[in-house]
Amino acid sequence: MKLKVITYRTLTGTKDVFKSPKQKSTQWVICQDNVPTYFMDCFDFKYPANLAINNWVLSEGKTMGALLKKICKQEKVALSIVKPPYVRILVKTESKEFALKPLPIAWFT
Repeated sequence: MKLKVITYRTLTGTKDVFKSPKQKSTQWVICQDNVPTYFMDCFDFKYPANLAINNWVLSEGKTMGALLKKICKQEKVALSIVKPPYVRILVKTESKEFALKPLPIAWFT
């Protein structure tokens, strides 16, 4: 999948933010150990994990942050959604190809 990689300079160094070219509010790029690894879309029902996420977020009224914290604690993995810093200077924007996959369904049981 092709992602926009936006590099910012911050007070503590540089930070890369990963976004889909046509990002929607129901889509997230999940990083594992600060590398984009997973892509989620609550309304793309091709993958069972997306159905589980849809149920968690929409039906139970939970947030994506709460879901990631739960998965990180249970599975002992470092997952995060990278957000742009508050104080930032745009350095560059480029497109890169990444092999993203859906979250494993085993993490939701």
